[in-house]
Amino acid sequence: MTSLAGVLTVALALGACGGGGAGDGEAGGGGAAPGPVCEGPVGPCDTVTCSYPEAVGVHVASCTPIDFATNPPTSGPHYPQWARFESYTQAIARGFWVHSMEHGAVTLAYDCPGGCAGDLGALEAVVAAQPQDPACAAPVVTRIVLTPDPDLDAPIAAAAWGFALTAQCVDAPLVEAFVAAHYARAPEDECGGGIDPTDPVNAIPADCGQP
Repeated sequence: MTSLAGVLTVALALGACGGGGAGDGEAGGGGAAPGPVCEGPVGPCDTVTCSYPEAVGVHVASCTPIDFATNPPTSGPHYPQWARFESYTQAIARGFWVHSMEHGAVTLAYDCPGGCAGDLGALEAVVAAQPQDPACAAPVVTRIVLTPDPDLDAPIAAAAWGFALTAQCVDAPLVEAFVAAHYARAPEDECGGGIDPTDPVNAIPADCGQP
């Protein structure tokens, strides 16, 4: 079994590979495009962490269906407005939170049709344990988006610009290591603004982003 120390080392090494963001995400040099680099599964939740080539983060009209290259999304086209850094109880269109990740956020997502109160509580605890981000002004504490996502292909996921974690349950130390490795490492490192796509005042349709 892989030791926790070894997993943390892998997570931090992946962070070093993609940290800081590449600006426009264009590939440099010749040759074949790089593919994903994945580690795992490890631990009781079969946690897998992957590094992906960055796709260009162009803006598309809000609620346009987007065919992301990875699941969960880790870069690419997104909406002009970003999701405010907070926890949501209903799913928000991915185009909003991918823009949040372009600003250095980490998205924690879950798909539990049968309910997963324990895992959701563990994700909420990860959020609550984060220190105040000096780039954020009150009431925002940290650039994390927590949201349900019915389009995941795993019950639990975490995503940052260029990186993803998927798991069958929440292995809190590994999720915390992912956040530490990839938080605030994106093309646009800033906090503030954003919208709540679930707030009726923003008039975002329930089928936003769906084909």
